[in-house]
Amino acid sequence: MTTMQEETKLSTRRYAVPVASAVVAVAGTVGVIGLADAATESDGLAAFDPEFAADAVASRTPVLTALARALTFIGDVPVLVILMLIAALLLWRWTHSLRAPALLLFAMAGSAAVTWLALVTLVAYFSRQQPEQRQEA
Repeated sequence: MTTMQEETKLSTRRYAVPVASAVVAVAGTVGVIGLADAATESDGLAAFDPEFAADAVASRTPVLTALARALTFIGDVPVLVILMLIAALLLWRWTHSLRAPALLLFAMAGSAAVTWLALVTLVAYFSRQQPEQRQEA
């Protein structure tokens, strides 16, 4: 038999993750909108782009270049798929349930679909050649 306090704790825990996730999603969306607005108006962080680029180029070292390439490799699609499958397997082993791994798989698939749709939409909207398609002058 559970007491009222235990039921309240369980109820609070049940909704904590979805509420925190929603807050993070809304904050991220607002941040991206703010950055996009600043980029189109060339103010905000976009005003610091030339100085930031000059500072980044000035502080290049072989170690930082190797680190940047390693981090870029980790963000590549095949690596992310492997990491997601490992995480799903660990979730399954830890929870003994398919709910959490299935949610992870569906979330990653949804993220990939939204990313692809956004990319196709932006390329169609701006209709410019991709860098690898440009011919050298």
